[in-house]
Amino acid sequence: MRAGMIDMESNTTLVQNFPAHEAMPDGRGPFPAVVIFHDRFGLSAHVRGVANRLARAGFYALAPNFYALPTSFASVAPEFMRGLTVGFFDYADEAAAVERAATLTDERAEVVFRQAFRYLATRSRARSGPFGVLGFSMGGRLAFLAACVAPEYVRACVGFYPAGLGDDAAVHPGQSDPLARAGDLLAPLRLFFGRLDTTIRDVQRERIRSRLMELGRDFRIEVFPEAGHDFFCSERQTYRIRASKVAWEETLALFGSALGGF
Repeated sequence: MRAGMIDMESNTTLVQNFPAHEAMPDGRGPFPAVVIFHDRFGLSAHVRGVANRLARAGFYALAPNFYALPTSFASVAPEFMRGLTVGFFDYADEAAAVERAATLTDERAEVVFRQAFRYLATRSRARSGPFGVLGFSMGGRLAFLAACVAPEYVRACVGFYPAGLGDDAAVHPGQSDPLARAGDLLAPLRLFFGRLDTTIRDVQRERIRSRLMELGRDFRIEVFPEAGHDFFCSERQTYRIRASKVAWEETLALFGSALGGF
């Protein structure tokens, strides 16, 4: 397995306009690909580790930094965001992470994930054609959004405790609940929640379930009774071994079947 930071936009300078963590199995490939959408803490060691785990499982994994500001955007970014170079936040800085997540508009997120999609299309070791998307918390909502606005690219979608999905009141200015766009969703979907999650209400989950059933989509929602938010992050006290193991196995099973195996 090989992994490291790259720029998803080729240029001749040392400035990374679209930084991302890339991980791929050893060998020539091509390998089925997955794009990872980080949580409110950014492109942390945990998220990079998830990409590495996917690579060890046989996938080409790409985890963009949604908080990076390319030079083309920095000149028109709000004043308080200019010069912001933080790639990720420490877990002790929850308030700062939440504040930064609130500034990530759907428009900006779409610029980044579409750049990731274009980048994958140029990689000889990434299998051509649609790929999978995987998101955590804030990133779970964005992965769902990507599957809706770019269904021609996304063949499978997995969301771990997607914050803001199914709840307009939980999103910030410039953001939206992508459930309203679920009519464009084509990819099979897996969503994992914790029953003890105080940030995602039962009514949200039922709203998601009802809408997807109404549309006849291929989906599964799994709720782990012993888990709360961030149950998949082994670096936090919220980590739950059983829920993480089951959700990870189901994630690999979906990607393995939807993306054509290895």
